[in-house]
Amino acid sequence: MQQPGKRDLLNRVSLDLATLKNTFQDHLRGITIDINEKGNRNMAGLFLLIFVFVALMFVAARTFRKAQKKMILNHLKFKQAQQIGKIGSWEWNFQTGRLKWSREQYRLFGVDPKLFEPSYDQYLQFLDPIEQHRTKRLINDTIDGIAEFSLEHKITRADGSYLYVFEQGTVLFDEKTGKPSGMFGITQDISDRKRDAEALQQARRKFEDIVDHAADGIYQSTPQGKFIMVNPSMAAIFG
Repeated sequence: MQQPGKRDLLNRVSLDLATLKNTFQDHLRGITIDINEKGNRNMAGLFLLIFVFVALMFVAARTFRKAQKKMILNHLKFKQAQQIGKIGSWEWNFQTGRLKWSREQYRLFGVDPKLFEPSYDQYLQFLDPIEQHRTKRLINDTIDGIAEFSLEHKITRADGSYLYVFEQGTVLFDEKTGKPSGMFGITQDISDRKRDAEALQQARRKFEDIVDHAADGIYQSTPQGKFIMVNPSMAAIFG
């Protein structure tokens, strides 16, 4: 039989252990609740971040599609504008020797982009020997900075037909060295204008021939009576 003092000690120890156990459980329960609340908040934050990320990706994709569509549309408009204006463009890289042509440039020279690889030497083959020499000299002077590449000449296309074209170009410079790195320019078909000018010149020569050989006197004068032009018959009448 235990003594009263020992029994009281055991009771106090048991009571202290029970109190400590309850305190620990309460503390553990509080920690668990706090962890769950923080976990819920973190999960909500994670879901929010995911939502924001998805929304931003959606907006970025939509913006990219719009920009891509606009770029394609602008490219198509540029190609159509070149076709309407009969203007081709070209870019020549001095370092690689590569010559890039637009689709309209290929059409002007009458070659297939899939079968023809443009180059400086190939370009010169579309010109007659005299025009080759003149063009090469002008290009060299343009690169040296003593002239501007701007000229009209006749090209013989791949099928043997010919066009009159106006070509203009500018020198491109390397950003680091400041030295010429290439040229960029345009080629425009001016055959219609040339034909119209030739037709006008022929009509003028024909008119002058008729006037010069007319039996009647023909003249042109100002409102004040000053003669501007008389034909030989009119000159003969006035002696």
